[in-house]
Amino acid sequence: MKIRTLIILLFVNCQLFSQVKSEEICIENDSVKLPGTLTYTNTNAPLIIWVHGSGNVDRNGNQAGLNVRANYIKQFRDSINKKGIAFFSYDKRTSNAENFPYLKDIVLEDFVEDAKKVIAHFRKDKRFSQLVLLGHSQGSLVAMLVADDVDKFISLAGPARSIDEVVIEQTRKKSPFALDTVEAYFTELKTTGTLKYVNPMLISLFKRDNLPFLISWMRYKPIEEIK
Repeated sequence: MKIRTLIILLFVNCQLFSQVKSEEICIENDSVKLPGTLTYTNTNAPLIIWVHGSGNVDRNGNQAGLNVRANYIKQFRDSINKKGIAFFSYDKRTSNAENFPYLKDIVLEDFVEDAKKVIAHFRKDKRFSQLVLLGHSQGSLVAMLVADDVDKFISLAGPARSIDEVVIEQTRKKSPFALDTVEAYFTELKTTGTLKYVNPMLISLFKRDNLPFLISWMRYKPIEEIK
């Protein structure tokens, strides 16, 4: 009976020790608000900071505007926490309705500045042993551009080439009939900074509101930035 009681007590203590703690934190970049969730089982552990890929993604990996509830970041968080690693993810500035008045002419560097603000916040938090920046897809480049400010950098499904090269290659494979047009649009963007006309079939990519962001994104080649 004593042995059984001891085993039960040890089990309860282990459960309590590994219980995940959660904190809601809102980081601000001027008028832009970046609310997020910090979870950890204990302090003095590495902290992974998630940097989003493309799309209006929230801290859990969902996109309310598209009715996408993938929860892939939440699932990743749960798995990481089970390994004793702390995790923080925040709502991308484009997913938070409070930020909509401040999103005109958004460029890639805006996401870079957001990541810098998050890093600066956790640099002041001495509870964690390391800051690890994990950039997913588009976020790989964003994280790469601020990787000098953290202890480690992880690229998850990050492309090596510039976005125009990636899109041209995808078009060549999936929609070869549009290849010449897409190549011409990227050339025009690079030389003039705008497009006089966009084929309606390609408006989702080359919509006028997207052009400042696309131009800023094209400037970077991840394979060069990572050196």
